[in-house]
Amino acid sequence: MRMRQGQAEFGQLQAADHRYQNRRDPSWAVAAAPKGSSASATACAMNGSAVGLLLLGRDLKPIDANAEAVEILTYPEAPESIAPLDGLLAHKIQSVLLANGVGSQFAPEFISGRRRYRCRTFSLNARPNRLADHPAVVVILERLHQRSFDASQVAALYQLTPREQETLEYLKQGLTNKEIGNRMNISPNTVKAFLKVIMIKMGVSTRSGVIGKAIDR
Repeated sequence: MRMRQGQAEFGQLQAADHRYQNRRDPSWAVAAAPKGSSASATACAMNGSAVGLLLLGRDLKPIDANAEAVEILTYPEAPESIAPLDGLLAHKIQSVLLANGVGSQFAPEFISGRRRYRCRTFSLNARPNRLADHPAVVVILERLHQRSFDASQVAALYQLTPREQETLEYLKQGLTNKEIGNRMNISPNTVKAFLKVIMIKMGVSTRSGVIGKAIDR
């Protein structure tokens, strides 16, 4: 993906990303976001963290992304081994970042590997008559430090079975379905079934939703 030259928004984002990559300066988020937004608070929260930056068109398809965003969204795959990368990023945006995989509502948090991330979006106020691939949305992926919860208390609250509680414990650690299956000596499909039941009992529809509700119960 290549950033179009000559667009003010692109130059602004490119300069901000350059500052981040070379100085780890959290003020890059302020430059990336539109003037008057709440990005200054975002930047303070991101100080010292590895942050992903995505630029999306009006159709929410990726136009550009920094290396950290690619790594976060494609984990555990090696980005250099993925072809075409654009297609995978578009799929990940739909399946991971967009709540329930549909519409234009971004999930506030999500899990990538063992890590949890906050997803923040800023509109570039693109004109309605602009093409779908014109830059319209900046997406910032910020790593969150995992807050803990007692899986046994969550299990009691939502009437989880011992195996569902065990699954929740491993989910809390950020393990993938395959990794959970290896720990529990079951198949990834069985892990998926356990997670589905846990989601139903907790009234959520995503893995990150389970963690969020367990923490905020």
